[in-house]
Amino acid sequence: MQLSNVINGWIFTDMSKLGDRESIIFDLDDTLIVEVGVVEAAFLATCERSHEKYGIKPQKLYHAVKSRACSV
Repeated sequence: MQLSNVINGWIFTDMSKLGDRESIIFDLDDTLIVEVGVVEAAFLATCERSHEKYGIKPQKLYHAVKSRACSV
């Protein structure tokens, strides 16, 4: 989906590109989709990418960042 305009922080797009969908639902408070698993998967994928690019051990990076984030 290509964005048409951003006005005052709102993103407007050509609604015809949404196909036959009649609505868009935003889950701003995680009541429809629990975000924890998605965030965890993205974080682990990032750690894997750091291994591919820099040779950093993914589990070591994961635990280091996670423990630091919990201590803040």
